[in-house]
Amino acid sequence: MLTLQCKLILDKKDKKKLLDIMRVQSSAVRYAYNRLLESNNPKSLHTFNTITKELQETFKLLEEESYLRSYKEDA
Repeated sequence: MLTLQCKLILDKKDKKKLLDIMRVQSSAVRYAYNRLLESNNPKSLHTFNTITKELQETFKLLEEESYLRSYKEDA
């Protein structure tokens, strides 16, 4: 794994988009972690597949809303 550290210079619009993406990613990680803690067998493939499906359903809606919002702002 390679990690880079750099300074970004963003305008307000790009900074808001980046913060939205970071917020959704953080929420997805927290959601998945909590589902693993609630699971009886966190190492099973069924648990992994179930959590993955739930994440896709939940956060796909957020992605679409964010995309539509940014599209309307650009127009």
